[in-house]
Parts: sequence; structure tokens; C-alpha cells
Amino acid sequence: VAGAGALSRPPMAAAAMGPERWSRTDYGQRWGEGAARCFSLESDAFDDDETVRLTPIPECFICPMSQTPMEDPVMTVDGCVYERSYIEQWIRHRQQQRLRVTSPATNQELPSHRLVSLSALQKAIEAYLAHRPELRGSLTASRSFEEAAQMLQNDLLEKQAAHVGAED
Repeated sequence: VAGAGALSRPPMAAAAMGPERWSRTDYGQRWGEGAARCFSLESDAFDDDETVRLTPIPECFICPMSQTPMEDPVMTVDGCVYERSYIEQWIRHRQQQRLRVTSPATNQELPSHRLVSLSALQKAIEAYLAHRPELRGSLTASRSFEEAAQMLQNDLLEKQAAHVGAED
């Protein structure tokens, strides 16, 4: 049985086969390290059954409005955290509709529209996602769909505002 140190360098046979073989071995090792970050073993002290599960993205990294990891997290005056573009759009939409600006999470009126950048949270999310490269593609696809929907929604809001302005 090989010790833990054997994993940090290629086996002698693989090293003797040249750099092409080493890169495959290295790739496998890196894949395993990546899988180790994404999976965890769970066991119960009273149960011999161990299960493997995918480690979820921490909930505090997810914007409650977009349901995706935040890139530019901000906090409103009520202490709730959102992706900047989503909460700014929420505030703008409520103002355009001449409605009181409320928190999307609590539905309580926001006495101030001030947003506080949370750079420490942003760095934590970036570090987490750097260790979860398999999430990048799905987030990009989700973002492009959301951006297209957002453009259509903004266009609709502008047309509604122009229509309301024409009626007044």
C-alpha cells in the first residue's frame, strides 16, 4: 500500500515513460483533488453506511433575487444582501412605478436606498468559486439567459413608463 507521499509524485514507471505520461498522471491527481473539494463523505456514528454528496454552494453566497452566486454583493439598510445589479433594478423599478421602495426579502419599506459594498464577502465568493471550476460554465450560461431577460424587462419598463407619461 502506497503512503500519502506517493501521491505527490508520479510512480517510477510513469516518470520513466516521459512527460506525456506524467501529464496524464498529474491530470488524474488534479481531478481527484478537485473531486475532493466537491464531495464529502458523511457517516453516522450509529450507522455503517457512508454516503457521498455534492457540497452545495453556501447559501450566504447566493443572491435571494437571482438565485445565483453574487459577483458584487451589497447590503441594504435592513441588513439583507443582494447582487448589486438586481437590487438596483428593484429600487429603480419601484420608483418608476411610484411605489414605496421595500426590501424584496422582508417587504418592509427601506428608509434609505443606500447600498453598502461587501468586499470581504465578494472575496470569499471569488475564492470559493476558484476552487469549484465546474460551476463556472453553468453560471455563465445562467448569466447570459438572465441578461437577455433583463434587457427585455428593461425595454418593457421603459415602454410602460413612456405610455404612462403619455397618458398624464
